[in-house]
Amino acid sequence: MSLPLNNNADLNQLHELLKKASQPAAFESLVALVRPRVRVGKKNLIYVLNQVNRIGQLSSELLHIKTLYESLYDRIIIVTGPTNDFGVNLNVFKVVGSKFIHISTEDPVIPLIGLLNAGIAQLEGVDLLIADPWKLWSSYKKAVTAGLPLAEFQLPNSLRLKGEAWMAKAGLDPAIPVVLLHARDIGYRPDLSHHGHRCVDIENYRRAINFLEDQGYQVVRLGDKTNPRLKGYTQAVIDLPFHPEYDPFLDIYFVATCCFAMNQSSGPSTLVRAFKKPALMVNRTVDWEYHPTPECLMFKHYKDTTTGKELSYDSILETGLGELSMDEEFAKAGIIIEENTPNELEQGLKEFVALQHGKKCLDDSIQKLYLKIGNKHQDRISTNPDHYKNNTDIFGLGHKGAHVSEEFINLNPTFLSTSQFNEI
Repeated sequence: MSLPLNNNADLNQLHELLKKASQPAAFESLVALVRPRVRVGKKNLIYVLNQVNRIGQLSSELLHIKTLYESLYDRIIIVTGPTNDFGVNLNVFKVVGSKFIHISTEDPVIPLIGLLNAGIAQLEGVDLLIADPWKLWSSYKKAVTAGLPLAEFQLPNSLRLKGEAWMAKAGLDPAIPVVLLHARDIGYRPDLSHHGHRCVDIENYRRAINFLEDQGYQVVRLGDKTNPRLKGYTQAVIDLPFHPEYDPFLDIYFVATCCFAMNQSSGPSTLVRAFKKPALMVNRTVDWEYHPTPECLMFKHYKDTTTGKELSYDSILETGLGELSMDEEFAKAGIIIEENTPNELEQGLKEFVALQHGKKCLDDSIQKLYLKIGNKHQDRISTNPDHYKNNTDIFGLGHKGAHVSEEFINLNPTFLSTSQFNEI
């Protein structure tokens, strides 16, 4: 359960519930809830996941738990709030693995245990991981950047057969490669309008989508009915949320079976990562996320609102813009963020397709310079104790993993400049 915080009354209610969540009675209720599903004589882990109604949050936390703890426990019990809210897709639990058990509760207090931090505690013979999403994310990043292998979700055969039957009914061919498309639109969560800098205009993707059509791919666009409809494409392009036969399991099926994705750092991107699918992640804002090897990054443009000058990657990091996450923070810093152009999207996609087919090799000098700039920022924040307190001590982009789009660098040659900060 996640409470909508629209006014002071909502905040006061949340504070009161959080107080209750930290009391012994809440943990007693939690143990009573999960006890019937505990495997006696086996190692059990309980984790309370607070935001089940956001597919990105749900899949992220499950991937983090699976990566960190699956090998250590016989059963992992995930507790959430109600699952009848808008945005809940329980099919995610079907691909995380047989060790995972999901339990939901109508109790308004228990889900808020997922916002507390106390490490791992023992309750009546089972382990309870008390960690909020940010602490869990930080632990995950530390582990994977130190060499822990990323876990992988698996599509059960039942969902695969169900998906293939749906494709046949919809006039699609499961034998023809599918490219997954996802673009974050401001209509998805109006209550998160302060994240407007992360959103894009899907019309800018037209040339890229047309290229995929011309190459013989089937394109499936994920999203919801708040998105603008796709118009003017062939039958090979499926606007999934508007399809008359849409079913939520299809989001999972197409992520699991696509040949690659063209997406953003939003919602389904973690599912793509969990299935270890190659991804061209465009319109990327700079933050702390870690991206594994199959991903290619193309960044948005950060511009000084006074001079109109575009900042380099090094300047973005050195001025602390990578630590900002709200529209009003960027406005106060005098920065406007612009999305990738249609030409950048098309050229970056052509390069990515060539990489997938072995028709292009990466330029080692470009990739080393990109990683060197990220390494420098990791060294910079490692000396700041505030980053440890805020769980932002690991700068994911400063570790070996995803590569930067070289077509993007060719079109924006100052992006990897290391002297621009002194010129602004």
